[in-house]
Amino acid sequence: MCDILLVEDDHDFASFVLLALVREGHRVTWARDGGEAEVLLKARNWKLVITDMFMPVGDGFDVLRAVEAHAPAAHVIAMSGGPSDVQRIDYLRALGKIHAVDATLYKPFTKAQLTETVETLLVAPTECCKLAA
Repeated sequence: MCDILLVEDDHDFASFVLLALVREGHRVTWARDGGEAEVLLKARNWKLVITDMFMPVGDGFDVLRAVEAHAPAAHVIAMSGGPSDVQRIDYLRALGKIHAVDATLYKPFTKAQLTETVETLLVAPTECCKLAA
Protein backbone atom coordinates (compact mmCIF):
# COMPACT_ATOMS: atom_id res chain seq x y z
CA MET A 1 0.00 0.00 0.00
CA CYS A 2 1.42 3.39 -1.00
CA ASP A 3 0.58 7.02 -0.36
CA ILE A 4 -0.43 8.56 -3.67
CA LEU A 5 -1.26 12.22 -4.30
CA LEU A 6 -3.75 12.72 -7.14
CA VAL A 7 -3.95 16.23 -8.61
CA GLU A 8 -6.99 16.59 -10.88
CA ASP A 9 -9.57 19.36 -11.28
CA ASP A 10 -12.24 17.18 -12.93
CA HIS A 11 -14.34 15.55 -10.19
CA ASP A 12 -15.58 12.64 -12.32
CA PHE A 13 -12.14 11.75 -13.65
CA ALA A 14 -10.59 12.09 -10.19
CA SER A 15 -13.24 9.71 -8.84
CA PHE A 16 -12.36 7.14 -11.53
CA VAL A 17 -8.63 7.29 -10.74
CA LEU A 18 -9.12 7.38 -6.98
CA LEU A 19 -11.46 4.39 -6.94
CA ALA A 20 -9.19 2.34 -9.22
CA LEU A 21 -6.16 2.93 -7.00
CA VAL A 22 -7.98 2.42 -3.70
CA ARG A 23 -9.23 -0.93 -5.02
CA GLU A 24 -5.58 -1.84 -5.66
CA GLY A 25 -4.86 -1.17 -1.98
CA HIS A 26 -3.30 2.29 -2.16
CA ARG A 27 -4.04 5.32 0.02
CA VAL A 28 -4.99 8.19 -2.28
CA THR A 29 -5.35 11.86 -1.38
CA TRP A 30 -7.05 14.12 -3.91
CA ALA A 31 -5.88 17.69 -4.53
CA ARG A 32 -8.18 19.71 -6.79
CA ASP A 33 -5.51 22.12 -8.06
CA GLY A 34 -1.81 22.92 -7.98
CA GLY A 35 -2.06 25.17 -4.92
CA GLU A 36 -3.71 22.48 -2.83
CA ALA A 37 -1.15 19.97 -4.13
CA GLU A 38 1.78 22.13 -3.04
CA VAL A 39 0.43 22.32 0.52
CA LEU A 40 0.03 18.53 0.60
CA LEU A 41 3.48 17.95 -0.91
CA LYS A 42 5.02 19.89 1.97
CA ALA A 43 3.03 17.98 4.60
CA ARG A 44 3.75 14.30 3.80
CA ASN A 45 6.12 11.87 2.19
CA TRP A 46 4.59 10.72 -1.09
CA LYS A 47 5.69 7.72 -3.11
CA LEU A 48 3.74 8.76 -6.20
CA VAL A 49 2.13 11.93 -7.56
CA ILE A 50 -0.35 11.67 -10.43
CA THR A 51 -1.12 15.07 -11.91
CA ASP A 52 -3.24 16.53 -14.66
CA MET A 53 -1.20 19.04 -16.64
CA PHE A 54 -3.84 21.63 -17.46
CA MET A 55 -5.96 22.94 -14.59
CA PRO A 56 -7.45 26.39 -14.03
CA VAL A 57 -5.57 27.06 -10.76
CA GLY A 58 -1.96 25.96 -10.47
CA ASP A 59 -1.32 23.82 -13.54
CA GLY A 60 0.68 20.61 -13.79
CA PHE A 61 3.93 22.44 -14.42
CA ASP A 62 3.45 24.18 -11.05
CA VAL A 63 2.87 20.76 -9.50
CA LEU A 64 6.07 19.40 -11.11
CA ARG A 65 8.10 22.30 -9.70
CA ALA A 66 6.56 21.67 -6.26
CA VAL A 67 7.41 17.96 -6.47
CA GLU A 68 11.03 18.78 -7.31
CA ALA A 69 11.17 21.25 -4.41
CA HIS A 70 9.32 19.29 -1.71
CA ALA A 71 9.20 15.61 -2.73
CA PRO A 72 12.11 14.91 -5.09
CA ALA A 73 12.04 11.17 -4.33
CA ALA A 74 8.40 10.81 -5.43
CA HIS A 75 7.57 9.21 -8.75
CA VAL A 76 5.35 11.29 -11.03
CA ILE A 77 2.78 10.38 -13.65
CA ALA A 78 1.69 13.32 -15.81
CA MET A 79 -1.68 12.98 -17.54
CA SER A 80 -3.44 15.10 -20.11
CA GLY A 81 -6.39 14.97 -22.46
CA GLY A 82 -4.49 16.40 -25.40
CA PRO A 83 -1.83 14.24 -27.08
CA SER A 84 0.17 17.34 -27.94
CA ASP A 85 0.34 18.23 -24.24
CA VAL A 86 1.70 14.80 -23.32
CA GLN A 87 4.11 14.87 -26.27
CA ARG A 88 5.43 18.17 -24.92
CA ILE A 89 6.03 16.57 -21.52
CA ASP A 90 7.81 13.61 -23.16
CA TYR A 91 9.98 16.03 -25.12
CA LEU A 92 10.89 18.10 -22.07
CA ARG A 93 11.61 14.97 -20.06
CA ALA A 94 13.88 13.69 -22.82
CA LEU A 95 15.78 16.95 -22.71
CA GLY A 96 16.18 16.63 -18.96
CA LYS A 97 14.13 19.75 -18.31
CA ILE A 98 11.51 18.04 -16.15
CA HIS A 99 13.22 15.52 -13.93
CA ALA A 100 10.08 14.76 -11.95
CA VAL A 101 8.09 13.03 -14.73
CA ASP A 102 8.48 9.23 -14.79
CA ALA A 103 5.51 8.36 -17.02
CA THR A 104 2.71 9.96 -19.01
CA LEU A 105 -0.87 8.87 -19.60
CA TYR A 106 -3.17 10.10 -22.35
CA LYS A 107 -6.78 10.74 -21.26
CA PRO A 108 -9.00 8.90 -21.47
CA PHE A 109 -7.12 5.81 -20.32
CA THR A 110 -8.35 2.52 -18.93
CA LYS A 111 -8.12 1.23 -15.38
CA ALA A 112 -5.69 -1.41 -16.66
CA GLN A 113 -3.42 1.23 -18.22
CA LEU A 114 -3.49 3.22 -14.98
CA THR A 115 -2.76 0.32 -12.66
CA GLU A 116 -0.05 -1.09 -14.94
CA THR A 117 1.72 2.27 -15.04
CA VAL A 118 1.43 2.72 -11.27
CA GLU A 119 2.67 -0.78 -10.47
CA THR A 120 5.59 -0.41 -12.89
CA LEU A 121 6.75 2.65 -10.96
CA LEU A 122 6.09 1.09 -7.57
CA VAL A 123 8.30 -1.96 -8.00
CA ALA A 124 7.83 -3.24 -4.44
CA PRO A 125 4.36 -2.07 -3.37
CA THR A 126 4.58 -3.62 0.09
CA GLU A 127 7.82 -1.80 0.85
CA CYS A 128 7.18 1.44 -1.00
CA CYS A 129 6.03 3.68 1.79
CA LYS A 130 7.52 4.80 5.03
CA LEU A 131 5.07 7.10 6.74
CA ALA A 132 6.37 10.28 8.27
CA ALA A 133 6.06 10.41 12.03
